[in-house]
Amino acid sequence: MARADSLAKLAFAYGVHLTRRRLRRPRPQLAALRLYSRLGEVSSDLEGESPDLVAAAAVCPVGVPLEEVAAVVRRLTGR
Repeated sequence: MARADSLAKLAFAYGVHLTRRRLRRPRPQLAALRLYSRLGEVSSDLEGESPDLVAAAAVCPVGVPLEEVAAVVRRLTGR
């Protein structure tokens, strides 16, 4: 009988857990990362201008094979 009681308690606790998850408001986990004041600075990314791969390759500390990266970008964007 003790095992049945333990399973009943576990099922009840899990039901309470699920109910709390459904009723609780979702936490804005990424709210701290949303900097709407800087949206103007990145508007070119949103408008779809071509990326400056030469500048990105110049600042990469590892060194980027630019032709291969450009080929991957073209393949991903469907151009």
